[in-house]
Amino acid sequence: MFYKLLAPLPDALVVTDSDGNIVQVNSLVEAMFGYQRDEMIAQSVEMLMPERFRQRHCTHIIDYFRAPCVRPLNECMGFYGLHHDGDEFAIEIYLSPLQEGDNVYSLAAIRDISTRKKIENELRCARDELEQRVEARTAELAQVNVSLHREMDERKRAGEQARELNAELAHVSRLSIVGEMMSGMAHELNQPLAAISNYAQGCVRRMRGEDVDLQNLIPVLERITDEASRAAGIIARFRQFARKEALQKQRTVMNDLVHKAVELERFEADAHGLQLQVALQADLPAVFVDELQIQQVMVNLVRNAIEATAAQQPVVVKVFSINDGEVKVTVKDSGHGLTEQQREQIFQPFFTTKIEGLGMGLSISRAIIEAHGGRLWAESDRVNQGGGATFSFTLPVNEEE
Repeated sequence: MFYKLLAPLPDALVVTDSDGNIVQVNSLVEAMFGYQRDEMIAQSVEMLMPERFRQRHCTHIIDYFRAPCVRPLNECMGFYGLHHDGDEFAIEIYLSPLQEGDNVYSLAAIRDISTRKKIENELRCARDELEQRVEARTAELAQVNVSLHREMDERKRAGEQARELNAELAHVSRLSIVGEMMSGMAHELNQPLAAISNYAQGCVRRMRGEDVDLQNLIPVLERITDEASRAAGIIARFRQFARKEALQKQRTVMNDLVHKAVELERFEADAHGLQLQVALQADLPAVFVDELQIQQVMVNLVRNAIEATAAQQPVVVKVFSINDGEVKVTVKDSGHGLTEQQREQIFQPFFTTKIEGLGMGLSISRAIIEAHGGRLWAESDRVNQGGGATFSFTLPVNEEE
């Protein structure tokens, strides 16, 4: 009964009656459970399942034959088969009713899913392990992210402190330069003050005389006014240079800035008996700088050149544009030049060739130029047959922040 029908089908098939006894099996059931066909016929189908499923299976048989239909067994729970040697293996079962005359049978199609279950378990374990690793890595990355933010904040604070320190050093450097420039300032003020005194005394003498023509005194009084304005301008230039201010960048014509710096050193050059030669290229493009800081660099370079140059020799200042969108400034002295070792060390803090120097001027100057996007360097001109050294710096053209 049913055997010819079951034999060619690809699943292990078991036919049971309403009492749960095995009526027929195909060869795949023999291979799957390890029993011979004759050992299973007329036996309870519960022989093919572990003990823990048997009591529940009895109830299931009664329910199924009350309303037989095509459906899977134990849709919501795992089910296992029991091999002849006692090993359990995962299976899934699909039930179908079979009718022969007045008798109704149950056809169970059984599939061994132990391999699939093993793969599913391995995948589940791999997924769980992956999730754990992801959680651990996420926590690690979060900690790294916190550390990075902390480091960025610390670097930001350090950068702000460095900028504040650099501004303070620059101010100290300017004050040091101003101290050195006081004698020149006094000499420069002596001229307008002496002129004011002479013109005023002349007016007094004329007014004491008889038949004073007041109209003749007007040009003299105007000269007094001019000389007073000149003296006030000299003091204003020195006060501006010595003042401590925050960085204030603006579009600037480099020629005007260089001219102001050179004028601050004009009397120092006269005191040393040398010339300041300035060559300014016309129609220079604008630069975006803090005028006071760049003026400080210029004053420092020009003063160094004056101190290095012998009397009757020139200090040459040039300003011109170069092809890659930069303005270049050079200050050339006529001194002894620089040795290779001096050229390597001259921009280091506290390195100086002066007896009373602090060794900070060039270091601060380089920091100022680099903060403006440029560079500052020195070259010895011994190879150019003219002696001396040339200090050069570049600034980008109109590079606004």
